[in-house]
Amino acid sequence: MFLSTDSPLRKRVAALGIRASFLLGITAMAVFMILVTAIALLTSTLMTRGVGDILDNRLPSTLASVNAEKAVDTLAAAGSLLVSVRSSQARETAFARVARAQSDLQLALDDLVVTQGADSAAEVIRLSHALNLNLENLRALADQRLSLIDEQIAARGRLLSILQAFQQNLTHRIRILEGDSDVIRLLGSRSEPPTQQIAALATDTAPLIPLASFYADIESVGGRLLAAGQDPSATTLALSEQVVEATLSNARETLQKLSSDLASALQSRFLEMQELSTGSEGIIELRRSELTLLETGENWNQDNQRIINQVNAEVDSLVNQELAEIDNAGEAVAWTGQVFLILLLGITITGLLGLAAFFYFHVIRHLIDRISTLSNAMQMIAAGHYDVALPPEGNDELGRLGRAVHTFRDVGQSTAIREQQLQILNAELEKLSISDALTGLANRRCFDDVLNDEWERAMRSQQPLAVLMLDVDNFKRYNDRYGHLAGDQCLKHIATVLKDRVYRSTDLAARYGGEEFVVILENCVADDAVNIAQQIRIAVANLKITHDAAIEQVVTVSIGAAAMVPSYTEDMTQEKPSDTLLRMADNALYRAKVAGRNRVELGT
Repeated sequence: MFLSTDSPLRKRVAALGIRASFLLGITAMAVFMILVTAIALLTSTLMTRGVGDILDNRLPSTLASVNAEKAVDTLAAAGSLLVSVRSSQARETAFARVARAQSDLQLALDDLVVTQGADSAAEVIRLSHALNLNLENLRALADQRLSLIDEQIAARGRLLSILQAFQQNLTHRIRILEGDSDVIRLLGSRSEPPTQQIAALATDTAPLIPLASFYADIESVGGRLLAAGQDPSATTLALSEQVVEATLSNARETLQKLSSDLASALQSRFLEMQELSTGSEGIIELRRSELTLLETGENWNQDNQRIINQVNAEVDSLVNQELAEIDNAGEAVAWTGQVFLILLLGITITGLLGLAAFFYFHVIRHLIDRISTLSNAMQMIAAGHYDVALPPEGNDELGRLGRAVHTFRDVGQSTAIREQQLQILNAELEKLSISDALTGLANRRCFDDVLNDEWERAMRSQQPLAVLMLDVDNFKRYNDRYGHLAGDQCLKHIATVLKDRVYRSTDLAARYGGEEFVVILENCVADDAVNIAQQIRIAVANLKITHDAAIEQVVTVSIGAAAMVPSYTEDMTQEKPSDTLLRMADNALYRAKVAGRNRVELGT
């Protein structure tokens, strides 16, 4: 239950200043943080023990089992490549891969024994030993196959040599037979065939006819043998063997029909080819032996797969045991964490509620309210509102700050009065610095600044800029005749005309010096500038200011006008870019004076 407003403790707390209040709050927070930290450390210690058992014992055992399983799979995969070895380089690569896999497996098994124990790892070690025995058999098989491949290459070389010998012995005879056959066909196509000649040619070519059949059989046997060396199965190899034997039988019968001398020349090569085809070391038998080795290797690979499955089952059993232990340890850690979390939450909520009550009833409702009052008063005073209600003074930090606010208000009031007076003086000085005291127009300094700015703006926008330069005709005589006071009044009247005629906010009329005036016309072409100048000239004449020394008997003005579009190519070596336009207007004014005054001239 919170303290009542009139309780002594509440009054003592309310009397605390900022420093004492924050010391009390920080002390309470420190005690609270120490208590929370102690509970958190105790919770962390208990949970660390459970997690340490998982990380130090259970997890390494699980990883060792998985690594052993992976090493067995890798070794079996490396061994499966031994069956497909067909070259010495491939053999060295495959053997090296198997050796690396065996080394990795041995390391994994050693780690498994360390983490799981020899009894638990015994079955995996036994299966790994069986896998290594199979791999030794596969290595021997790979060497046998390489030997068979070398014998097959040699047999194919002998076969190609035999076929080349047959080709050398029979090709020219086949061509003779083909040529005689073409001649007989040509003679037989005549309207009266020469029968005796045809019969003679037929008699000569008859012994060569079986030769073509024999050569075709030899070529067929050679092609079939080369294909049989690549037969994928024993069935297709047996079919190739039947075809070769049948073709050799036909060739043997055809050989007996040839002439004795030709048959004798071909007999040895034919027997050699027959032995190479169906002999015990022939191409077909070599391929049959290779297929047998491949089948044996495939059986060993299947046995390796069986071993892998058994290893996987054994490792899964070990992993499941470790996972069960990890689950038990995790549940214990979770239970500990939940118990201490509830305790920590209870203490935290209680402490936070106490701190919240302290900060709300003392800091916010007492200190913050006083600080807000001080802040608002400072802001109002800074904004110039000096009639704001000021906070009370006192002896604590906020009371002394309230006393300072009173002083700040008094200083601010006096400063505001002085600033207001200074602003009035500055405004008057600013006006005097850019305006002519006599006419109220802009002065020479203001004109120069505006002309330079307008020149830069017109150069960027590529718009025309015009300048009018005015001079009061015979003004010296006017001063001599009527006096300087009348001269000043004359200049004021002319300035009034300029103010009336130069009415755009972007234009500027200024007193250039003495009786000279200048006008800046933004975005104004030459014709418009001349028209405005004429209006000004006429308006001045219409003032009808008496001037006995003038031809018109009234005060008149001469005006020089100039307009151009500023360009970046202007020569800026001798004068400022804007001075070019001013010089053109001045030259035009000079021409107006020479031409008789009271006129407007356009500068070029």
